[in-house]
Amino acid sequence: MVKGLIELILCVIFLISISGCQEEECTPHQHFEIMREIRASQEEICNNLPPLALFVGRLDYVLQIGFSKKPVREYIIRCVKRICNRQGVSYRAFDRAHQKYGLLELSYTEEITIDINERWKNRNRVGLWDYLDIKGRTITSEDLHYDLGLDYHSGLIIIIIDKDGNTVIDGLVIEGAELDTLLKNHYCSSGGAVWHIKTHPQVKTKHVFDLMDDIFNIMLKNSYPEDDFGIAGRFSFSELTDITSDRLKRLVSSEFFNPDIYILLPEIHFLIHLAESDEIFLNGERQYSIEELVESLSTLYNSEKGSSVYIVVDDEVSWSKTLEVGRRLRDEDLWIHGGFRRSRDLDELEAVRRGTQ
Repeated sequence: MVKGLIELILCVIFLISISGCQEEECTPHQHFEIMREIRASQEEICNNLPPLALFVGRLDYVLQIGFSKKPVREYIIRCVKRICNRQGVSYRAFDRAHQKYGLLELSYTEEITIDINERWKNRNRVGLWDYLDIKGRTITSEDLHYDLGLDYHSGLIIIIIDKDGNTVIDGLVIEGAELDTLLKNHYCSSGGAVWHIKTHPQVKTKHVFDLMDDIFNIMLKNSYPEDDFGIAGRFSFSELTDITSDRLKRLVSSEFFNPDIYILLPEIHFLIHLAESDEIFLNGERQYSIEELVESLSTLYNSEKGSSVYIVVDDEVSWSKTLEVGRRLRDEDLWIHGGFRRSRDLDELEAVRRGTQ
């Protein structure tokens, strides 16, 4: 009798385990909302360390034995657990989701452990680490702090454009009015924003320009008309894959000016056109490779006179190619003062260039 009852209980447990008792999941939208609340609470989290952690931290500063790492790590995880509970998600589920939807493909626990370890190792040095190899990949301190929601830079927002041209923030595909509202709220709260756009290697330039146009329109609508130059914002770019520390140091970071909003600069010395046909033109003359472009521009460029260089790109050109041209010019100190423009502005830019001569 007892043996039969035990067998029945074991059978029920087995059936439950294979039929419907799945682990709790954290959806992309829940992960996004939790990360948004972490970012909103970052100042409170970072400025309210418990007395024990402060005491151990001061003692640790003298003894240099690393005891302060554990209480700080546990304190931050407790804060994130409270946020998860308010969102109706367990920390364990969020931790797994962060590895899937986060920027660095690491769990939140792994990231906070790496961050605290690196901060402790660099506590007596000026500044923090810039690059770190994790699981065979190079990551930046900026990416890590952003992905934790504790980036300490309220003006930074990282946007991913995936291979299909979708806009992804904290693992969630966002579009339409929801994206406009999110970007508007971020711009209004930060005043001067830095928009870091990470792109899939196959993304076409059109998707990047569309996003930047949307952001500039938001900036224009929410600027102060009484200011002489009330619109503040800067774009920087990198790719999602195949990023080494050497390439990261050379990534192009350039202000992008929308001709529908800004008045064109009075002088344009050099105009590079990256055509959909895969052709490259410098001031209207065909260049047969990026190397030839760099060589031609090097012989003409005059840094003393502040030569301005604009890169005009057709919508269907790979954004990776656009960045590569930008990097090569930066490597040779052929600075891009004019940034990137869409090819629909080519005629207007050509007219300005001819007037410069």
